Amino acid sequence: ACVDAAPDEVDGILAAEDPPPELVREVRSLLRSASTHTGHPLLPDLGAGSLDSTKQQQKNFVGRRLGKFQLVSEISTGGMGTVFVAEEIGLERRVAIKTIRSGLASPEMLDRFRTESSLLARLQHPNIATIYGTDLSEIDGIDVPWISMELIEGGRPIDRAIRDDRLTRDDVLKLFLKVLSAIHHAHVRGIIH
Repeated sequence: ACVDAAPDEVDGILAAEDPPPELVREVRSLLRSASTHTGHPLLPDLGAGSLDSTKQQQKNFVGRRLGKFQLVSEISTGGMGTVFVAEEIGLERRVAIKTIRSGLASPEMLDRFRTESSLLARLQHPNIATIYGTDLSEIDGIDVPWISMELIEGGRPIDRAIRDDRLTRDDVLKLFLKVLSAIHHAHVRGIIH
């Protein structure tokens, strides 16, 4: 939860969880590291401040177009990029658009992005969002790789759903069975998450 939280929210999250002091130190160290690095061993270190600047660039994408999609609002931002609610022009369909942070758009990353998009588009499962398409568009001179997919209205991270809805142990187990079913569906098709 701390990774996606604003810096001023981290203390409250940690206080609510009441972790041991050594864990708090480790979390703070990892958060400091994440502010200047993608945190992924296959992705480049973007340098101090560049993650924040590209997050801000992508926040400014709301109201803009990517291909045949009008970006309506931001859903979330993470280390790889930003997910938006978008309207598909002409079809009046709401979709989710996932963009990759411009600093990560190397030729190797774009190839990987296309391969992963193609693999994911083949998955048909009730607990996996359907992939509609992928492309590369330019906004203000920035190449923006993106993928359009089914918008899951009201979706939220599983840990937040468990906490906010105060799910019972049996309800949590039922939820995880759905997750495991989706993961199994991908694994038997050669996709490892």
